[in-house]
Amino acid sequence: MPEALPAPVFAEAVVDESVVAANAAEHPAIIIDLPRGKRLSVFAAASPALVTAALKSLR
Repeated sequence: MPEALPAPVFAEAVVDESVVAANAAEHPAIIIDLPRGKRLSVFAAASPALVTAALKSLR
């Protein structure tokens, strides 16, 4: 029997509308702060497959 999936966990998100990037390629579209001071940055130029793989790996 397959292992049951854990219940969904939601993280707090902050949208700062006062900051406008001059060049979207220079600034991440998504920043995910991880434990122990680690950070994952996802840029708009990333392929959907790469973004999907990165987010799935965080589960």
